[in-house]
Amino acid sequence: MKGIIYVGGAKGGVGKSLVSMLVLDLLREQEPFLIETDQANPDVLKAYGGCVESITGDMDSATGWSEVLTEMHTRLDSGRPVVINSAARNTAGVEQYGELFGALGVDMLLLWAINAQKDGLILLDGFMKVVQPARSFVVKNGYFGSLDDFKLFDESKIKKRVSGDAYVPALMSNIANIVYTQRKPLHEVAESLTFGDKLFFESWRKKAHAALQPILEG
Repeated sequence: MKGIIYVGGAKGGVGKSLVSMLVLDLLREQEPFLIETDQANPDVLKAYGGCVESITGDMDSATGWSEVLTEMHTRLDSGRPVVINSAARNTAGVEQYGELFGALGVDMLLLWAINAQKDGLILLDGFMKVVQPARSFVVKNGYFGSLDDFKLFDESKIKKRVSGDAYVPALMSNIANIVYTQRKPLHEVAESLTFGDKLFFESWRKKAHAALQPILEG
């Protein structure tokens, strides 16, 4: 995939980092460029900084946005996908400067991670009004329940305005701890797992890939 993949949620704890890791896992052969904007908890950068070209980006200030847009322009010119892992606090910056994404002249794919609560949908509505991505998908984080637990989104008006949605099943907590504490990219996680955990992890990874790959290829 070419263009910008923006992984958002505009609040903490909804699974943005894990979605970004899955995207990088799927795009590894395309030499993606990672912009980690969560400078307080740069989990994605810690896991993938040694695997893909990456920078930290400040999307809270005009200066930071200018630097990020310049870096993006350089990579997009070479046809490489740019993956942005956004921070919860980036909402104010997006409201002020988000329209500048359009000056890059490429499509944006938005992957918006949600839990089963309403505030994530309100924040998604605000983001889409400013940025207007070419395609937008809600990613239901299985950590917060089964598909039936996301009725607020399924019955919302914004469901009709997005391109679609995907359900990513929950990753076992002990394996998630390895990902975040040992700072491992997903393709290396299995190396440090017991046989049983490896089977569960590879099954989860296959299902998560199946949920997101059609979106990235669409």
